[in-house]
Amino acid sequence: MRTSVVRAVLFAAIVLSPSLAAQQVDTLPRDSVATLPTIEVVGSILPPGGPGVGSGVPARTSTITNEELETWEPRLISDFIATQPGFSLYDDLGSPFKTSISTRGFYASPVVGLPQGVSVFLDGVPVNEPDAAQVNFDLLPLEHIRRVELLSGTASLLGPNSLGGSINLLTNHGGGPTRGELEVSGGSYEALSAEGSVAGSSRGWNFYAGGGYAREDGWRQVTGAEGYNGFANIGRSGGRSGFNLQVLGAKSRAETAGSLPLSIFEVQPDSNLSAQDFEDLEQLHFALSGYTG
Repeated sequence: MRTSVVRAVLFAAIVLSPSLAAQQVDTLPRDSVATLPTIEVVGSILPPGGPGVGSGVPARTSTITNEELETWEPRLISDFIATQPGFSLYDDLGSPFKTSISTRGFYASPVVGLPQGVSVFLDGVPVNEPDAAQVNFDLLPLEHIRRVELLSGTASLLGPNSLGGSINLLTNHGGGPTRGELEVSGGSYEALSAEGSVAGSSRGWNFYAGGGYAREDGWRQVTGAEGYNGFANIGRSGGRSGFNLQVLGAKSRAETAGSLPLSIFEVQPDSNLSAQDFEDLEQLHFALSGYTG
């Protein structure tokens, strides 16, 4: 009898043990939520209203001031950008008005067919040509630029053709007392340039207007170039609202020259075997911007 009782107790312990184990209290909550730290992925930049292309960007940025431009006096803005780290200058068309710049394997160039990958802006407005994204630096108003912002690295949020970087050209605006400037210069190969401007403010309006002219025969045969432009910024600003109208008109004609065979280059390096090639370009640009608060 005693043996039967012991067996019954052991059998009950074996049968009930899984149930007792299953009824143990779970120390973990049914719905567990783990809060991870914020991860910010930055692909590129979007300039706030044009200026400032370099805040919080994982790429090298640099700025060219008006003082540097005045000291260097480059023919085209591409000539000066090529002096910055990471940029190179190419003369593919044999004309001083038709230079190209490259960075990270991409180009900003007037030559159709090159891998255009540098976006260029004038006060935040794209100026790459719509057909092949080429850039004609001879149509950009170098005389009226007060600052240049460079980004060397991906700038995909700035639009297409920005894998190599971006260039933002900031122009002069009026303000303060009325003032004017006039400058004339010349050099070798019949180079001549002239530029003038007037700026100021009156009765709440600010204005800047100027023009420029440049010509050069070029060091190679039949590679003369001539260009001129007119530019204006007119605006009105207040505490709660304001606007600015920008107008640019430019025209440029440049005779170009291609590559030479080594046999001709060694004898007469200034030869031009494509003397009938030229580019005759015109540009009319309007931009209206404003703010309200």
